[in-house]
Amino acid sequence: MVCVDGDLTVSGALRFSETTYLDSASGNLEAYVSGTRTLSLTSDGGILHGLWSADTVVSLSDRRLKRNIRPLAKALPKGLDSEMSPLRWVLRQLRPVSYRFVRGADAKHTRFGFIADEVEQVLPAVVHEVDGAEGPRKSIVYTDLIAVLTAVVRDFGSEVEAVKKRVALAEAALNELDQKAPIV
Repeated sequence: MVCVDGDLTVSGALRFSETTYLDSASGNLEAYVSGTRTLSLTSDGGILHGLWSADTVVSLSDRRLKRNIRPLAKALPKGLDSEMSPLRWVLRQLRPVSYRFVRGADAKHTRFGFIADEVEQVLPAVVHEVDGAEGPRKSIVYTDLIAVLTAVVRDFGSEVEAVKKRVALAEAALNELDQKAPIV
């Protein structure tokens, strides 16, 4: 065991075993476990490589951290059909798919989601490019899609309530006509 009280400078990799180590040769800090890159830290964030799990995922959402707050429907693109609400238009444009990853720990599982290239045509704000070993790759901020889908469900809920009221009024009018109609 080595104890260090103060700064520690390492030239090259900090090895825990032959295949498990931390390396900063690329200018980023990268972690390797059993010879496989698992984590890359850069000056503006990082990338988790492979299949990760978390007990809980928490996203910062405090009002004090935000500006230009406005209703989601006003931030969405207008559809081609002026009769259709932007929320409904977005929902109709999204194409849910099933897929399997080409490689990696999760390649053996069927997944459900969207294709980032397609979503970018409808909601470019939820698609980000992430630098990877093979170059930039498109990714989807799925938590942002939750807000869009919540807005769509609320919109449909309001419409259903309005239809229920109209049906109730129509049923009441029919009942009144049935009571006034002469019995034959």
